[in-house]
Amino acid sequence: MAKRLIGLDVGTWSVKAAYVDAKDASIRSWDSEQIVFPQGGADQDATTNVRPTPEAATPEAAEGVEDAAEIAEPWLEALSRLVDRMALDEDAIAIGLPGTHAVTLQVDVPFAERSKAASVLPHLLMDRLPVGINEVVWDFQMQANGDQNEAYVGFSKKSVVRDFLAQLKSAGVDPQRLLVPENALSFALRASGQMTENVALLDIGHEHTRVVVQGTNRVALARTIKIAGKNITQAIAKMFKVPTDEAERIKHQYAAVVSASDAPNDQMKLMSDAVISVGRNLVREVRRSLQGLYASDRVEVATIYITGGTAAIRGLDRYLEGELGIPVKRLKQPHEGSAIANGLLLSHDEKYNPSILNLRQGDFSYRGRSAFVRRQMFIFAAAAALLIGVLGLVLILQKQAYEARRDAMRATLQTQTMSVFGQKLTKKKDIERIIGGGESEIASFVPKISAFELMHMITTKVSPDIEMKLSRFEVDIDRKVIQIMGETTDAQAVDRIVSDLEAIECLKSIKKDKLKVKTDGKADFELQIASECS
Repeated sequence: MAKRLIGLDVGTWSVKAAYVDAKDASIRSWDSEQIVFPQGGADQDATTNVRPTPEAATPEAAEGVEDAAEIAEPWLEALSRLVDRMALDEDAIAIGLPGTHAVTLQVDVPFAERSKAASVLPHLLMDRLPVGINEVVWDFQMQANGDQNEAYVGFSKKSVVRDFLAQLKSAGVDPQRLLVPENALSFALRASGQMTENVALLDIGHEHTRVVVQGTNRVALARTIKIAGKNITQAIAKMFKVPTDEAERIKHQYAAVVSASDAPNDQMKLMSDAVISVGRNLVREVRRSLQGLYASDRVEVATIYITGGTAAIRGLDRYLEGELGIPVKRLKQPHEGSAIANGLLLSHDEKYNPSILNLRQGDFSYRGRSAFVRRQMFIFAAAAALLIGVLGLVLILQKQAYEARRDAMRATLQTQTMSVFGQKLTKKKDIERIIGGGESEIASFVPKISAFELMHMITTKVSPDIEMKLSRFEVDIDRKVIQIMGETTDAQAVDRIVSDLEAIECLKSIKKDKLKVKTDGKADFELQIASECS
């Protein structure tokens, strides 16, 4: 099991990590590592570059291509230092694809079920993507847009995802999830406790401003505007005629938006004018986005929240509120840190699972850390071996108990058969033959039909109109002979009796041994019958 749940945000100036203990989510922590740029400042290498790996490389094949000492990008060096300091190992990591390498869009679909929507989305995306569908990795979630069914889709080029994962591996990071940054921002906004119906979040960073409009049950808008802190730095450098790195330092220390009457000096007024010169362009793009959203979906934003490094400029919230005519507030965070990192951390929470856009799909699916998997397999194998051993011992003890019971029952059966049959018997077929009278080397013990049953069968077979009085009925089991003596009305009745008895299948031979007709016409008879009835 993971020790910690981590959200990693690779920004322009630093790599930020928000994390919690996997067993106790209330223990929230924050860490970051500054990105150190080569001489010349961040503007020469401000964007987080995804450097190509060797041709046809996969994340697995790229493992070992570079070691930490050979990492060239400043952000990778910072990430490597953060990994070493935090001792990242068996942790569940979610990371956002930096820069503008990932994009989201909303697509109307004819089905509400995710499985059905997945079957038609590739065809619907063909006309919406800048490249072929086979060249991108994508994920989507279903969301309702009034009476319409809508798929919220995130995608990026496969080559970008492949190279980024390979670079992360070189720094010792294998994330479980690779999210679109706007997706993480929507989580941070929903978890902030500041949600009302239809709110917007502006994450104003150095290179980009990400705009997310979150409704009650859907992300209504997600886009990236290439107007942000870098543009303000350039405006300050131009206004004060200083190098870019010096303008960056001035911005972080002094930048603010103030009115002409509130400016304490001319330098502060120039500083404010520089920020406003960029702010106008940002306001224009944000206004255009919100107006387009209202025209298409009738979504009206009630509140705008701002976050990000550039959002810390004093007075920027008041300026944006005045220009846009919508209340603008700063987004409250659980601790100092990026909203993206906090949103990535929240993606580990099961309640956000239905909204996750995870680009680790297909060939890029997370397969786990090999060392961790090996340890888990060893633990499971040891547990399985122990379980098999215990089960084997139980089976042996049960077998011994069953054998003891069998021997006791066999001894009891031998005692009882000796008492009843005069010999010890244990075989079922021998006992059945004795009891049933079947042919066997062992003499029959019980006849198939008793003498009473045989007499009843014979007398009932004789025609009911014949008067017959029996004086003797004997059954010789050993000789299999039946002897019948009696009296009937006349000699013809005797013949009829013989004829009736011959219909009985188990009587094989009937002989009239004696026949005597008396003076009154009645006849005494004696029959000898060969029988297989008993």
